[in-house]
Amino acid sequence: MGTSAYDLISNQLADLAWFGDADDADGYGSVFAEDGVMQLAPGFEITGRAAITEGKRTSWGAPPERVEAMKAAGPSQHHVSSIRIALIDDDHATSTARYLVFGQEGPRSWGHYTDSWTRVDGQWYIQRRENSTFGTAG
Repeated sequence: MGTSAYDLISNQLADLAWFGDADDADGYGSVFAEDGVMQLAPGFEITGRAAITEGKRTSWGAPPERVEAMKAAGPSQHHVSSIRIALIDDDHATSTARYLVFGQEGPRSWGHYTDSWTRVDGQWYIQRRENSTFGTAG
C-alpha cells in the first residue's frame, strides 16, 4: 500500500465499505475522527466516533421490523467509485465518491458521499460525512 494521502484516504474509504458490509461496527467507527460527524440524511446526524459505532451496531436506530427486513434481504455490497480527493493542507482533505449498494436481489441504493478528512498522528479520519442518496430500488 502506498503512503500518499490519496492512497491512505482511498484505503480508509475501502475499509469503511468493507466494515459496513461485514456489520463490523467497531471497524466502521474506527474510520471516523473522535468528534466526527455522520449525516445519514438531511437533519439526521450522529456526532462522535462512539455514537457512530453504536449507530452502526443498532442499524442507525431503525425500528425492529425494518432491521428484520434488512437481515432477511441478505448481505449488502457497497461499491465506491469515482473517488476525488483534494488536499487542503498537510492535515486536512476532502473527498467525493459515488456509491452503489447491491443486495442479493440487485441494486438497492445509489448516491454520493462528501467527506471532510483530518489527519491525526499520521492516520486519516473522516471528520464529516454527508450521504446524498440519489435513488433506491423497490
